[in-house]
This record gives sequence, structure tokens and C-alpha cells, in this order.
Amino acid sequence: MEIVPVRQEYVFSVTTHTMRAVVEHSDNERKLSYYFDQKLVATKVMDGGEYYTDDDCIHEVVEDYRKNKKDVYSDLLNRHIDKIFLSAKLLEVNLVNFGIVINAKVKIVKDFYEIELNTGENQFSGKFKATDFSEVLEKMRLFINTLEGVSADLAQKINILSTDKIEAVIKWQES
Repeated sequence: MEIVPVRQEYVFSVTTHTMRAVVEHSDNERKLSYYFDQKLVATKVMDGGEYYTDDDCIHEVVEDYRKNKKDVYSDLLNRHIDKIFLSAKLLEVNLVNFGIVINAKVKIVKDFYEIELNTGENQFSGKFKATDFSEVLEKMRLFINTLEGVSADLAQKINILSTDKIEAVIKWQES
């Protein structure tokens, strides 16, 4: 399986404001953008690289900004770092296996992982309380194994419950 990086984002709260560091991957480069509220504060284009080094790139750009700029945002990073808190981390990758591409989005908020897997037509999403992604995968495996054991009976009962007599008279709204 190939893991193709798409995007990684850190979201921070600063009193009533939001600060974001975003790395977007394309071809052989990555673009890092640093935002305060909706204002783009700094940007840097770097060579492509391992998705796992995005943290290092963000740290490097923020450190450079902190040391070399003299504005309200650098002051915040230099003198008020104790007022900045991590709110969320968002990851997006494409998982490619035997020609099938699954877009995977993961949102990490403290002890919770929200996952969305999407093939375009089909989507699966879930929210798991976990300390790391290995625990999330184990919980997903337990869900799938539990459903697999009851799949025939469950499918029949869900079909019965979801077959409405109303639908024979009143059609679904077109989307």
C-alpha cells in the first residue's frame, strides 16, 4: 500500500483567536502556510519530502518567523507562548492499494480521533477515544469483526426495518 500525503494542519487557540499551520503537498513540493484567524501571516514553499517530516518543517518555519520578524505575531510566539494551546491536528492522505484510492482524513482532538475514509461514492466515518492511532485501528478491527459475525442476520433485520410502506406512495426527493 502506498500512502500519498495531501495535507497536514495544526490548529491552535490563542485566547479568542485561532492560529493555524498548514502543509499542503503537491507533486514534488510542499507549501507551508501560517495563519492568524483568517489572515495569511507567512508562507514558504519547500521541496517535497516525507510526510513524517512536516512537523519539522512547521517548527523550522515558525522558529524562523519568531526569530526574524518583529510584529504582533512574532511577539505572541516569543513572549506569550503560554497562551497558545493546541486545539486539533488534521491529517489527510490518499491510501492507494491495487488501484483503489481511499482518501483518509483524520482529526485528532486531545484523546479523540475522528476518521473519514472516502472512495468518492462510498464513505465511512467514526470517532474513537484512543491514545494513539494503533488503538484506533484495533477498535476499528473489533467493530468490523463484531459486525462480520452477525452480518447475515443484521442485514436481513435492517432491510426489514428500512423498507417503508410510505416509500411506495411518497417518493424520495431528488438530490
